[in-house]
Amino acid sequence: MIYIISTSYENIKNDGFFFWGENYFPQIRNYIPLNTTEVISITEGIIFFNKASFKEKYALKIKINQTHITRVYLKIFYSVTEQLNIKSFQVRQALKQYFQKNSVLEIPFCSAVEKEKFYSLLEDGKLFSEISFFEEKNNWIEIYKILESYMPIENSAIWNNPDALNRFSFATAKLSECSENLKIKFPDKEKRKDFIKQKKYFRELTIKLRNRCIELNPDNPAYYSNLAYTHYQSVNELNTPNGRRDGNLIREAEKAIEYFDKALLLDNTRIPDIYRKAMLLSEILPTYNLYKSEFITSENDEIQTRQKYLSAVDMISRGIEEFIKLTKIYEKLSGKSVNNPGFTELKNHYKKYYIKSLYHIAQKKLKLTKIDFNLFNILYGYKPIQCESDQINHKIAALNIANSYIEKCIESDYTKKKEEKYLIDKVECNNFIAGVYKAYLKALIETYLFVITERSKHLINAKDYFHKALEMNFPLNQKNQNKFFIIEKMAVLNLIELKYEAAIKLLEPVYNKSIQKKSGKFPLYAAFTLSIVYAVIGDKQKALSVVEENINCGNKIFEHKFRKLKEYLNNKVRFVKPKEKTDNNL
Repeated sequence: MIYIISTSYENIKNDGFFFWGENYFPQIRNYIPLNTTEVISITEGIIFFNKASFKEKYALKIKINQTHITRVYLKIFYSVTEQLNIKSFQVRQALKQYFQKNSVLEIPFCSAVEKEKFYSLLEDGKLFSEISFFEEKNNWIEIYKILESYMPIENSAIWNNPDALNRFSFATAKLSECSENLKIKFPDKEKRKDFIKQKKYFRELTIKLRNRCIELNPDNPAYYSNLAYTHYQSVNELNTPNGRRDGNLIREAEKAIEYFDKALLLDNTRIPDIYRKAMLLSEILPTYNLYKSEFITSENDEIQTRQKYLSAVDMISRGIEEFIKLTKIYEKLSGKSVNNPGFTELKNHYKKYYIKSLYHIAQKKLKLTKIDFNLFNILYGYKPIQCESDQINHKIAALNIANSYIEKCIESDYTKKKEEKYLIDKVECNNFIAGVYKAYLKALIETYLFVITERSKHLINAKDYFHKALEMNFPLNQKNQNKFFIIEKMAVLNLIELKYEAAIKLLEPVYNKSIQKKSGKFPLYAAFTLSIVYAVIGDKQKALSVVEENINCGNKIFEHKFRKLKEYLNNKVRFVKPKEKTDNNL
């Protein structure tokens, strides 16, 4: 056997000793022979440097001159015999693998290992060095070429080495990524087909490698997380406009959630895993079910729509629970970080997930309330949200919760040194969430609170934040985004206030321009709002014109809405233009 000694000192004397007393010896005792005779018979060892800044320093081979061991301490006298051609991080990696540890923090300061087995693992370390060299250059194809030299992989030595397989799987996962607009990148169908086939090969190889990692070490949550991410990435690719379509989004999402759950069963504080699971439940799956999936169990549109909404509500609610769980874990981490640099680093690393979760909780709470929002109600003189009196307080409570989370998001995402007194000024900070989106979401929540409560403070807040969203610029990486979605919601607010001409002035010029240019860029949601405004003021001709222009849009949800509005317009006997509300009517 040989000793492996870990040190934080940068310089080691050629002759010296190491001593571990009552603070560290109890841990070391588990990693050296129980028999004292065996302990003192060890004659050689390796010293490596454990600080991250020293990871490139070469390890030292030592001769053990003398060993003293008692029940409470271990003292080893040594002489350095040579500098090894092995770096400290390679020794650390080999030791981590030798003892099957998931973290370097679990590695003891001193341990005794079988010489031949450990040197065999050090050979693997050279492989990891080569992989690391190409990882730093993002040269994934060269790493794959190394993997190719071991194929067929099942017959090679590394098939039983989870660390090596995990490193290779990261490279193949990178090579499998396929998030481009393929119709633009590959106008030629055959080239597109070949590209997708190649990506599929790397994706399936990644899954194979990551499944093997789990077989070899089923107690490592990171391996389940990695496999989950492969399926999560696949979901995003299948959901990309004009992206690949060689998979089933629902099955991929279910697989991702299954493996995220397994990772979280072993470690329930894995913040990125919770976030991604929450995104699948609250964003991707509900959207897919509502707008892209097909129901084949019923021929009745109303039943189909209701089924979709109930399914979406359930998934969004589950997603919200996951986001809330994440925020609680992060806030506990923040409490621990006050006097602990390690926790401070973790807190900063996970802050983006926390900020985004606050935003998504607010957004999804609003979405659940919006499910009952229907502009058709305005045609009959009712509020857009109609519900039983016993549900009103529940909706107001949900919207107030949403409001508290978006306000917390704005506060937490503000990082400028300048102190701002008012929340609306803090929203300008483009950090993890663009200020435009934060202001817009805050305005929407206030709008729906106004719809239900009719309290003027919510109307004022809604207008202030809508205007703030229009004033601000998107961050540079989103500079091509337009703000018409804000203008449309301002038109909706005018419609709710009975300010019909104001609503038309916001939407009609853009609509007319899109018709003249035949650009087809006028959004369906805005076209529907404009047609409702025309219907409310009794302009049947204009309302039908917008309806006919969009009734065969290809979006089943909006096709249903436009057909329903057309039926209303054709059955309406008499149009009476309602009195427009002025500021004095408020």
